Amino acid sequence: MKKSIFIADDDEATIEILTHILHKQGYNVQCFTDAQKMLRRKTHLPDLIILDIILGAVDGREVCRQLKVSPITKHIPVLLISAIQKIEKHADDAKADDFLAKPFSKKSLLEKIEALINRNRHSIPSDSSPLQSNDKEDSVRMGKESAK
Repeated sequence: MKKSIFIADDDEATIEILTHILHKQGYNVQCFTDAQKMLRRKTHLPDLIILDIILGAVDGREVCRQLKVSPITKHIPVLLISAIQKIEKHADDAKADDFLAKPFSKKSLLEKIEALINRNRHSIPSDSSPLQSNDKEDSVRMGKESAK
């Protein structure tokens, strides 16, 4: 069974790039430009959530905190991504499972995803790892965000 990943980001270019990479690796991907719609989702939950800190009017750190206190979603690993400074501190404060600073490489992204999904295996049925890549896409460059 394919692993499922939700992406919450208000930048369409970022969503497009991440979706392309993850589809090529065999993941089912569902994208949200509105984090509130993602939070209202109660069925067909993902194996991992990639969450941007700056989501327009919504703060991704607060979304992450909500995910981590809910009995329905607290077990789902959250990978916080952003170009803001001190992302490690922001991720820690938000209780994210890991973080990735933009711009990042495809390799770094896939390594973090694999590690988070494997670490969470006890809660999620396991299957073979889809993170084997043969293409030469090396760097994922996404729009810069301003710090809040």
